[in-house]
Amino acid sequence: MKGLAKTEMPSFTVSYLGSDIQAFGSAAVAFAAIEMVENEEKTVRGIEAFLLIKEDGAWRIASQTWDTEDETKSIPQYLLSRPV
Repeated sequence: MKGLAKTEMPSFTVSYLGSDIQAFGSAAVAFAAIEMVENEEKTVRGIEAFLLIKEDGAWRIASQTWDTEDETKSIPQYLLSRPV
């Protein structure tokens, strides 16, 4: 999403395409495949990744990162075929 600074964005939507969550005890890692549409025309697909920790009975985000598809990398097929 480079280039968003100093631009106008009247609309922005995110759709989840699939996910994978692995948990053990109070730790979990979650990957979500997403599709973003900016200004109803520019579509970008990518991955959001979360490190989660369960604290006082609730899952909390410890860290988050993301990356987008381009000509050198695609979303793994297994993420696109798993329910959100």
